[in-house]
Amino acid sequence: MKFKIQISLIIVLFLLNVSSYIWTFFDSFALQNKEVYGIISIFNDFIFVVCFLAGLRGLKRAKFNSSILFLSIPLIYTLFLILNFR
Repeated sequence: MKFKIQISLIIVLFLLNVSSYIWTFFDSFALQNKEVYGIISIFNDFIFVVCFLAGLRGLKRAKFNSSILFLSIPLIYTLFLILNFR
């Protein structure tokens, strides 16, 4: 991919990660199975923070593909939560 496309994709993924983290943070997110979501939401912080730090580490080393991969993982996790608890 071209450099500008990779950088713009990383910025968009970063913004989507922040918005999806805020959206899944609230208790009103889980409309179905609130008790199960309470257990699964423990992993929210871990997944978002670790993948974000790994993405930043990839950016620091100019490994854009790995940054894109690590920034995509929380969005896949959010999609999983949406499909199962919304």
